[in-house]
Amino acid sequence: MQKQVVKGLPQIDIRTDIVCAGCQYGMAHQLQYKESEHQSKAPLEHIHSDVFGPIKQIFIGGMRYMMTFIDDFSRYVWIYFMKEKSETFTKFKEFKKKIDGELNMKIQCLHIDNGREFLSNEITVYPKEHKIRRQWTCPNTP
Repeated sequence: MQKQVVKGLPQIDIRTDIVCAGCQYGMAHQLQYKESEHQSKAPLEHIHSDVFGPIKQIFIGGMRYMMTFIDDFSRYVWIYFMKEKSETFTKFKEFKKKIDGELNMKIQCLHIDNGREFLSNEITVYPKEHKIRRQWTCPNTP
């Protein structure tokens, strides 16, 4: 800008005494968390799950949300696409059926956040019926 190399670029006053909000967020950081003391000893012993979205760029078929399942032991990831968050329970049942059929193993613990999609009555009762423990992520932690 100072050398006027690009035609049409507006001349702006560069201030070094302030930091814009975007730069503040970009420079912000959080101290690392201690490494977990829990180590899974077998596949499906501990499954981490989360739902995120809506995504600005809608996927094929109108999918706006994604649900992930991550095996703590192998770090293998399964991703399910959803149009609405209300499909969370259906996708969990679909995932469980797939795991039960393909791996002939059972999910022992489901680790989830406190998102409303995980607070429905059906997603509370279903794991209990299938002897799947539920663990909750501490608020404001990844």
